[in-house]
Amino acid sequence: MRAQVNHLVELGVNAVELLPVFEYDELEFQRSRNPRDHMVNVWGYSHLSFFAPMARFASGGAGPAAAAREFKELVRALHGAGIEVILDVVYNHTAEGAPPAGAAACPAGRQAEG
Repeated sequence: MRAQVNHLVELGVNAVELLPVFEYDELEFQRSRNPRDHMVNVWGYSHLSFFAPMARFASGGAGPAAAAREFKELVRALHGAGIEVILDVVYNHTAEGAPPAGAAACPAGRQAEG
């Protein structure tokens, strides 16, 4: 990672903005009939868990703990090189709620009763 960070420094980069990196529902468009039900959400704007890095972003498919560790290492390396990290967080775009034809998505994996 050091080589990539050094390359950014050589280019004169002083800030990096990341699209949503938090756990999100890639298949949200396929959960109910809509004009986009053939699509996959690649943008990450329907968060399931704020501030939990997307598990599949871990190198080698290592899982959620590795994703969190690697993300922290990335941010530390960028900050150490004087590069700011800006996270794109949209709090009004979540996967919470009850779709008309099924259970709501939630971080605990179950729908609240009531």
